[in-house]
Amino acid sequence: MKRFISIAVAFVLMLGSSGLIVFARDRCECGTPPIVVISGFATVPLTYVDENGKEERAWAPSNKRIFNGVAGVIPPLTRLMFDKNWETFLDKTNPGVVSIFEPILCDGSGVPIHNIKAREFPLSADNYPDFYNNDINDEQAFIKTAIDVYGGDHIYFFNYDWRLDPTDIAKELKDFVKNVKNETRHDKVTLIGCSMGGNIALSYLRLFGSGDIHNFILDNAAFQGTSIIGECFMLDFEFDSDAVLNYIYQFVKSDVLDSFLRMTGVFDKLIPAVEDLIEIISGQLSSEVLYPVFANLPGIWALVTDDTYEQAKAAALDSKENARLIKKIDFYHYEVQQKAEKLLKKAKANGCNIMILSNYNYYGIPITPTRHNNNDILIDTKYSSGGAVCAKLGSTLGEGYVQKKTSCGHNHVSPDNVIDASTCMFPEYTWFVKDMKHLDYPYGTQGADFLMWLAGTKKQPTVFSEVSYPQFMEFDYKTGKLTPTAEAAAAAAVIEVLNPQTGG
Repeated sequence: MKRFISIAVAFVLMLGSSGLIVFARDRCECGTPPIVVISGFATVPLTYVDENGKEERAWAPSNKRIFNGVAGVIPPLTRLMFDKNWETFLDKTNPGVVSIFEPILCDGSGVPIHNIKAREFPLSADNYPDFYNNDINDEQAFIKTAIDVYGGDHIYFFNYDWRLDPTDIAKELKDFVKNVKNETRHDKVTLIGCSMGGNIALSYLRLFGSGDIHNFILDNAAFQGTSIIGECFMLDFEFDSDAVLNYIYQFVKSDVLDSFLRMTGVFDKLIPAVEDLIEIISGQLSSEVLYPVFANLPGIWALVTDDTYEQAKAAALDSKENARLIKKIDFYHYEVQQKAEKLLKKAKANGCNIMILSNYNYYGIPITPTRHNNNDILIDTKYSSGGAVCAKLGSTLGEGYVQKKTSCGHNHVSPDNVIDASTCMFPEYTWFVKDMKHLDYPYGTQGADFLMWLAGTKKQPTVFSEVSYPQFMEFDYKTGKLTPTAEAAAAAAVIEVLNPQTGG
């Protein structure tokens, strides 16, 4: 009997040992965890199947749907020119406007009304060459660069229905990450949350922790919201001609057009009329279009900042009719967004590398009181950076400014005296790029190289790890160069002379 037991134990040990040997041999030894890029807001169109069985675009609305919705505006508009009755005009036109957004509607509980699909990319990036080769900017450009650097079999793209609650989407991401680990034979992944994807990534930390994650990167992320969403829900609109003109100039860089518009004062004359109009129509427009279409979408509430959340909720939602929706969005807001720093610190303590990227020196959409905030066109810099103090556009922090926090002993004020990063959640792990638009990092540029450096890091980098990539940098779209700001470049040159070994 003893001999039998000994043989049995030996047999089990042999099987176990051989299994371990096979597992060890089967693991990928490339040294770089697979990269999972989480898409931003509406990177890929949402689709649905219409009554004829044909796949149609739900978001962004198709040209056909927009035309049909707008066509009904013409007769009421003609009448409006004579009777000036805005209430009657909106009664006739608002249903047509809502019809444009019909496919994406959710009910008062935040549940989708129609069967909408977000395109999925379950396989590695090298299986979708047509998709990733179509763009030189944004997430697709990053993936294209990552394929060049790390190989397409280790790059993955997670897309989702942005209307839904981020914590529900995070559960889908959990299954996605599990599949990536199995396919690539790695224990951990690098997770990059792009824009709204940062909200999904942070929800992942809240629900599942950081055990699966090697590098956690928030890239121009909306993980603390963006000011314009809450302000719109509160109907808090403000305009001025400078902000509008500067916003236009960001896209149409024509000095001739800019000079003409400023000289003629077109917007100076137009804006008061627009403000008067909004005061007249905002109540009816919000109750019949804005709130029914957008306030019922849980994902949109994840983009509302903490300082406007409760006010926006009171303005746009009903505590009884929207009770289930409120319960859902409250969990995200108070358990994910508000606890972001705590969640990230816990991940860091568990060995996860944290990196935050924030761009600045652009105007956001100039229709609210925060229109002069430093922005990347979509997200305020103070939110995407996790708490930086930022001067208003066109100004500085002031002569003799001293950074708010000094406990780390490092200088975190930008050389242009616009950003104080000492107040960020992670001053040592937060980088700022001036003059680069939201999520850009164009393919084939030094901006893309910077993102690759972060994605491939083996240990926690800081803003002092690499002379080429200090905390504050500037991007030049004409040359594709990413360089330290002038003062930072001079300081880096001195450091390099004193310590030739400095580097990543």
